[in-house]
Amino acid sequence: MTATLLSRSTPPSAPVGTDPVIGSDVRLRLAPVPGLRGTVDGAWWPHSRDATVELPGLIAAVGQRLGLTTLRVAVHVDAWDHIPHSVQSGGRQVKVGWFDSADPRLVTLTFAAAEPIILLVVPACTADGPAGAALVLASQGTVGLLPVDLLTNAAHQAGDARDADGESPPCRPEHSISIRDSAPLGRGDRSAPTTIRLSGEIDIFTSAELREDLLGVLRYSKSLLILDLSCVAACDACGLGVLVGIQRRAKTMGITLSLAAARPCLSRLLHVTGLDRTIPMLA
Repeated sequence: MTATLLSRSTPPSAPVGTDPVIGSDVRLRLAPVPGLRGTVDGAWWPHSRDATVELPGLIAAVGQRLGLTTLRVAVHVDAWDHIPHSVQSGGRQVKVGWFDSADPRLVTLTFAAAEPIILLVVPACTADGPAGAALVLASQGTVGLLPVDLLTNAAHQAGDARDADGESPPCRPEHSISIRDSAPLGRGDRSAPTTIRLSGEIDIFTSAELREDLLGVLRYSKSLLILDLSCVAACDACGLGVLVGIQRRAKTMGITLSLAAARPCLSRLLHVTGLDRTIPMLA
């Protein structure tokens, strides 16, 4: 099957260092001096997890703002859907690679005559306030800050700003997600599947950490990994993205991922999105 590139008209890009425009087509903010400001050189807020659709706009915007020709872009295998081998941008084919050992919140662009730049990827499902704050923070000094720190700090800043305006703050990170292995490694029945019980809320604040925890679970999982969702109170688009990414990684390792005991509200969400037809559901 040949992937079809969906193109969109891109408005003139803002110069480096200007405030991000929420709702613009390519939502990108770069540090004034890439490579000298910390762990990342800026941030990008894509509209979706479809790399085929999103990468051409990013490549074009970065090229316009930095005056550089992108040779290759690398993304995390678990953070994106439909990762192509190459994309067309500016009349050129740009190679797309993937990695699985670094932080999934990053994307790297390699150029012909300059050092690569690393961008923080703000999840597509992020609300305007936290996303805008993350774009600004990532373009400033980020020495010593991990990608997850930038997103968490941005969420706090956006919440504090709403409090100052007298409005109700958004949900904060106290809504946590935890996992419990019902049969810890070395003590469970070897013939039984690996069963993990999730509890709490799977949302923008918890999905990144949960993804890392579940990737660790896959390293010792049996051929069948069951996620018990009976104690999951809520799940948003970021949480669904975690489930899809973990299923994709599990397949590459010969592991079948199944979901069990979802509450009615989560069951409806899985049905509406079609995930109950792509990820096995146990009664």
